[in-house]
Amino acid sequence: MGRLRNLPLEGWVGFYFLLYLPNVMITRWVSTTPHAGLGRPLTGLETLPSTLIFNMVLTYLFIWASGWHREANKVRLGGLNVPMPTRMTLLSGIGTALVLFTVPLSFTIRDVSIPFIQLIMRGDILVIAPLVDLLYGRRVRWWSWVALGMVLIALLITLTDRGGLKLPPLALLTVVLYTLGYFLRLAVMNRISKTGDPASVKRYFVEEKVV
Repeated sequence: MGRLRNLPLEGWVGFYFLLYLPNVMITRWVSTTPHAGLGRPLTGLETLPSTLIFNMVLTYLFIWASGWHREANKVRLGGLNVPMPTRMTLLSGIGTALVLFTVPLSFTIRDVSIPFIQLIMRGDILVIAPLVDLLYGRRVRWWSWVALGMVLIALLITLTDRGGLKLPPLALLTVVLYTLGYFLRLAVMNRISKTGDPASVKRYFVEEKVV
């Protein structure tokens, strides 16, 4: 555990990528390989329920096993103390819900490259993140502006090469809802969670995921 605590940010990013890659591959496979009983691949909307239920179960198991639920605001229900979101974490939870269903959905849209739609979605976040910081009077570091510039260049090159955006309506809706979800999350994070207090971070995480 001591080595994990000392793992640099790049190590955590790599670890996250390795854990997430099988999810991307399986989701894409079931949405492109014909299902024996249907004679066609499952659609993105058909794969969503199992994906979201599995995500919810694992998240709740983490909240329970980590003990982070102790930091959340609670209400008394039937003799139990149940974590309860505040108005702000409720809003952030709605944003998270938008993110949680648009990401797996984006892997399943036919004739849309996963790297391309991920570039669009992640690029949008790098565009709005410094804008949200500026909105809340936070200093935006130079490396954030460099990252923003790199993403804008990558988007320009990719869109020029493709001859435009050329995404089906479902893909466009997915990108818009994903961006809206992250805007809500970033706005709430800036307001209530960036205090440097570990307890506030745990409280935010639990209450958001309860939603």
